[in-house]
Amino acid sequence: PPSRVHHHLSAVRSSITDDGLIEVRSLQWIVVWRDSVQRLFSAECLHRLISIPGGLAIRSKTVRLLDCDSAHRGLAVPL
Repeated sequence: PPSRVHHHLSAVRSSITDDGLIEVRSLQWIVVWRDSVQRLFSAECLHRLISIPGGLAIRSKTVRLLDCDSAHRGLAVPL
């Protein structure tokens, strides 16, 4: 069945690295509703962006789940 998802972003900060990449850090609260079950995830995220003609592109993305040391069922929706 399809999932319904909300991503709540907060504490967004950006900086330029020594090698010219743009780093964007944020906190996310992800709410997933699927099969009549609601699941909650809290994460700290880091996106490293590069400048390309016409805009920006994601070079890398790191997601650190608050409960990363716990067992999780498979995720149907990428974080």
